[in-house]
Amino acid sequence: MAKADNITQSTTTTTIENSLSAATANMTIATPTSNGHTSTPSKLDKPASTTAPTAPPTSALTQAALDFLKDFSTLSPAIITSHCTPDFTHSISPASLALPSRNLEEFKTHSARVYSLFSTWEIVPDTVFEDVGKSTVVAHAKMGGKVKGRALGDVDFWKNEAVFWIEMGEVEGRWMVKAVREFVDSKLGEELRRRLTGTAKERTLEE
Repeated sequence: MAKADNITQSTTTTTIENSLSAATANMTIATPTSNGHTSTPSKLDKPASTTAPTAPPTSALTQAALDFLKDFSTLSPAIITSHCTPDFTHSISPASLALPSRNLEEFKTHSARVYSLFSTWEIVPDTVFEDVGKSTVVAHAKMGGKVKGRALGDVDFWKNEAVFWIEMGEVEGRWMVKAVREFVDSKLGEELRRRLTGTAKERTLEE
């Protein structure tokens, strides 16, 4: 009988332990707060995410604008303008710089002159927004390049920053650049124009 009682007692103890474990698993544990009160976790509380958020894919509109800016590193007006529509226009702000707006051919000529002074050039966007309704991409970018010889006097590397308003147009199913408004650092813009003018005068005197 003693042996049977021991078996019954052991079985009862195991059953109680199992019941306590199940109850504990379903319990909500109260935790003390700084004011001495206790609080219980809300069912709305979500565990902290252990994975980094995934960046959304770049749209075709934005990618076309970024490809345009990237190709400035080629220093080739033909390659740069291959992204542009025939009625392309380029303008520079602020208006205080009094720089003219240029059509496609004028932009090619101007670009050829400017980029002939550099051995490298790069435009690196750091913030990009798109307005789908207006088919426009806005990009804030740092830009600069290595100067050839003394093309800009005693400067061997020129850098600036700008905000580009890039208006796109769809041509045969492809996004192309229709207009660019470039808002540059006016102080540096004026300095570059002064150096370009000075370089042109020096070349004239040398000739």
